Amino acid sequence: MNATMLGTSDEVLQCECCGKPDLKKTIVLTIGEDSDPVYYGSTCAAWALKGRGIKIAGPKLQKLAERVAAARSDIANQSNHISRLEAMIAAPSWFRWLNLASGILR
Repeated sequence: MNATMLGTSDEVLQCECCGKPDLKKTIVLTIGEDSDPVYYGSTCAAWALKGRGIKIAGPKLQKLAERVAAARSDIANQSNHISRLEAMIAAPSWFRWLNLASGILR
């Protein structure tokens, strides 16, 4: 079993592995290559991730999952920002402004 941690969720509060209810948060994982996300409590997530060399559980695993989610969000935001800059540079008005600015600066 090859599990990958995607982050945390406070929307699903029951472990899909053991069924434990009323959790504060769950850790979102994918099990295998093309699986849908699953929501595990920290103990079950730790067991699922042992094959990946992760040997922490409980609150430390929860904090790691939150950091993973934050990093994924930062990457998505940076990618969105780059896309907007590329679109702005590709716009014809941008080239006209550059030509005007370069003529003024000469």
